[in-house]
Amino acid sequence: MFPVVELWQSSGQTQKEFCQEQGIKPHVFTYWVGKYKKQRAGSDETTGFVPIAIEEQRSESYYAEISYPDGTRLRFGRSVSAEQIRQLLTGRTC
Repeated sequence: MFPVVELWQSSGQTQKEFCQEQGIKPHVFTYWVGKYKKQRAGSDETTGFVPIAIEEQRSESYYAEISYPDGTRLRFGRSVSAEQIRQLLTGRTC
């Protein structure tokens, strides 16, 4: 069905018009449009969650590290609470 969704996108028609012309039930087509959008966006990105990996402690002198997809890293030299991390990430001061 993904090629059919792409055909609809390039048609300039509304979903309703396209479905009538193609003989497709609108609720079935809407389901496939949703599946198509999820696949294109990536299922992890649509939920707002980012996968994390917990690695064994390294020999460097920091306690914890948060790595962002763009390569930015936050390193903590001592133990930090979840509240302190939340404040850092939301821009609120301690």
